[in-house]
Amino acid sequence: MLIKFKNLAENCFFYILILLKSVFLITSSQKKIINIPAIRSDSAGFQLTLKLVNTIQEDSINEFLFDFTKCSKLSHNGIVMLGGVINYIENQNVLKKEVFKKNISWVGIDFKKNSMSQLLIENLTSYNFFNYFNKNIESIPHNNTERYIGYREHTSVLDINALTEYLEYDWLSNDKLKLSNKLKGQIISKIMEIFMNAYGHGVRGQ
Repeated sequence: MLIKFKNLAENCFFYILILLKSVFLITSSQKKIINIPAIRSDSAGFQLTLKLVNTIQEDSINEFLFDFTKCSKLSHNGIVMLGGVINYIENQNVLKKEVFKKNISWVGIDFKKNSMSQLLIENLTSYNFFNYFNKNIESIPHNNTERYIGYREHTSVLDINALTEYLEYDWLSNDKLKLSNKLKGQIISKIMEIFMNAYGHGVRGQ
């Protein structure tokens, strides 16, 4: 009982100190700026992705500010990486002591205001990115309809039927591609096999 009370008192103490720092500016908190480069689907793009991930992992307990000034476009690989990095930063098991010692108000990320070009905003919107992350970016056309082609997080039970129907009636629709029913079925079956294998490994890794 005494130990629980001590932990509670300690947590309250650090919360109060962090609040005082924010309100009365006892010390200045500096966000760590991460410049997001343009990432394309080539070997150079993968190298940039690995470099960015390593930079984050070296000092992940931080208050990050993502600057997109030098980013003209993100490929699907870059978008998945960006979403993964944001989730990695914001879902760490961080102690209040670590936050206080780092001289930061919180652990997480923000997007630098007005650093995204309209082209990049349209690019990320088309990939559903802002359905999951909308940080300090104004005038984003929010897409309320979840699509399977684009950025997607499966945080609940996977709807296999919805995915199969999307592949059959949207992605491989007769309007877009003329295929026999047999070949279409084989393609959908192979895609589902690959997807479910990756999804299963992801669930086990959580």
